[in-house]
Amino acid sequence: GPNEGSCGAAAFRRERVIATDIATHPAWLSHRDRFLERGLRACWSTPILAPGGELLGTLAMYFAEPRGPTREECAWVDAATQLAAIALSRARGERENDRLLHALGDRVKELTLLHESARLLQTSRVPLEAQLEALVTMIPRGWRFPESCRARVTWGETAVSTPGFVDSPLKQTAVAPAGEHELRIEIVYDTVGGGSHLPSA
Repeated sequence: GPNEGSCGAAAFRRERVIATDIATHPAWLSHRDRFLERGLRACWSTPILAPGGELLGTLAMYFAEPRGPTREECAWVDAATQLAAIALSRARGERENDRLLHALGDRVKELTLLHESARLLQTSRVPLEAQLEALVTMIPRGWRFPESCRARVTWGETAVSTPGFVDSPLKQTAVAPAGEHELRIEIVYDTVGGGSHLPSA
């Protein structure tokens, strides 16, 4: 906001705010005492803006005496904020790339599980219980934390589960018609074995 010191005002206005004297500058009225007690008298703050104009932060310089910037200091701050904007924008882009890559990996695991399970359930010569046991074994591989994932598959009166499956209100359940019965798949995360994650494909 405009009355939140030099940085708050610079962020609010999207322009440099120069408080040559914290004791008298209007943006500092609510905060000046704490800074004056620490021997700070001047503060110049410049917003760091992304190429599209988005606010990324502010760069502030404090001084022990009331003063304004020289032309050279303004040029230095402009260069510093431009470099900071480039660095922050690049870091944000890299984080977004990492997020997308991670999400893509999750989707690949899910699609692989879907493909493998579809092929398994189309194999008519395998006994039903063996099919369900194979299905419940492969399910954790499709989740983000397979080492903590536990699953149970139920079809009619037949139910099979991975070792360590414990029923929990914090679970994901999928139900689909499958012949004369419905197929129920339940997923939980093992919080005792070190996983503390809610179910998340």
